Amino acid sequence: MNADKTGPDWKTTREKLREKFKNLREDDLQLANGQGEGLVDRIQQRTGANRAEIEKYLREECGCR
Repeated sequence: MNADKTGPDWKTTREKLREKFKNLREDDLQLANGQGEGLVDRIQQRTGANRAEIEKYLREECGCR
């Protein structure tokens, strides 16, 4: 995933992520804004989800690259 681009509309991306990964807090997503690899790491730490699953979700559902 491109660490410089988390998606075309960060607000929409945040909403989708919070729907998919219920354990995420708003501050998790604030820290990750614009930091793709950091975002994946944060989601993985908070939820225990598989890294490949997170990256696939970001790519397919959120339009992240």
